[in-house]
This record gives sequence, structure tokens and C-alpha cells, in this order.
Amino acid sequence: MNLKKIVILLTLMVVISITSVHAQKNSTSDIWLESKITTTYTLNEHLSPFDITVDVKDWVATLEGEVDSSVEKSLALEIVKGIEGIKSVKDNIKIAPSVRKEKSSNFMTNVRNASMVARVKSNLLWNQGVLPAGLRDLIFSE
Repeated sequence: MNLKKIVILLTLMVVISITSVHAQKNSTSDIWLESKITTTYTLNEHLSPFDITVDVKDWVATLEGEVDSSVEKSLALEIVKGIEGIKSVKDNIKIAPSVRKEKSSNFMTNVRNASMVARVKSNLLWNQGVLPAGLRDLIFSE
């Protein structure tokens, strides 16, 4: 092979490898951003990741789904705008109040109440000398 063919072959190999690394980097970045947004929604007590679908393509986030209020919609949009690496946001979120939220909030209220009762009982158990014996038996008989 002459030197010209070797240089052309090496140049093509470098271009192909750079292109594939760049494509992989874009794909990984998009997946990473999408995961970051979904995780942020999951950790936010006012949003449900099950109500909003997130898709990131070339650093543009597309949001779809339904939320109960304009406040939830604004919150979802602001969270995405605050994620480093997101260039723009396409908003396809609809506002549709639902009954399902009411049931889940009742569930969450029950969980919070049970947690509070457990916390109070635990503190009382650690400080048993504070309560009279009759009251202690009444509280812990349940």
C-alpha cells in the first residue's frame, strides 16, 4: 500500500471512531438527563413520575401527561429547566384534576399518621419513667 492510501484509511478510521463516540455520548447524555428528571420527580412530594412522561432527545426534554393543577405543571416545567444540560423544554402536559389523587393523598395521610404514632410510642418506650403505669399500659395495649 502506498502512503496516500494509508493516510486516507487512517483518516477514515479516526472520523468513524469520533462520530461513534460522539453519538454514544449524546445518547448517554440524553438517557442520563431523562433519568435525572424522573428521579427528581420521584423525590418531589408534589409530583408523581407516573403522571408525567419524560423523553430527552438531543438535550431537548419533552414532557407529556396529566397533572391536577397549573401549579403542578409549572413545578414540573421549572424542575426540567433547572437541570443542567437541558437546552429547551417541549410542554405537552395537560391539566386534568382527578379523583385518584384524593385516594393516594388519603393513603399518604394514613402513612404519615402511622409514622407519627410509631415515633411517639418509641419515644415513650425509651422514657418509660415519664408515664404512670396505668397510662403506659393503655397506650401500649394496642
